[in-house]
Amino acid sequence: MATWLESPPYWLKSSEVGVYGKPVPNVTKGAQIVLLQRNKMMREQKRATLLKEKKASSRTAFAPHVIVLFGLSASANVRPLAQDLLLLLSNENNGALLPVVMSSQYTLRATVLEAPHDDFMACLEMTKTVDLIVFVTSADGSSEK
Repeated sequence: MATWLESPPYWLKSSEVGVYGKPVPNVTKGAQIVLLQRNKMMREQKRATLLKEKKASSRTAFAPHVIVLFGLSASANVRPLAQDLLLLLSNENNGALLPVVMSSQYTLRATVLEAPHDDFMACLEMTKTVDLIVFVTSADGSSEK
């Protein structure tokens, strides 16, 4: 005489049922593995999204590098060099020069400043905060008297 323990549930195949009418552990383990893989995939997608957002927001969060151009003589023209640096770093050919440029090629933000030639104290104050100092001489070779 068959009891209710001996007859398998109607949704299980006879190959999935063990001796006592309960599901075979491998069948439930397969479902657990699928569930774990799905959860792991969702965690990885969420992590990748968060890393992308963090990377995108951190690019604009840091302060720009400050480059100061010091003309060593009064005849040294610093303005064309500053414009060339800004154009080189901006990677844009529209002609609009902004005080702070962000270069996607070099992954940096930079500000180019010109030090006043006649104000020594202002030059000293600028040296306290800059990242890069560029000394510029005139190209014509004449000595200043």
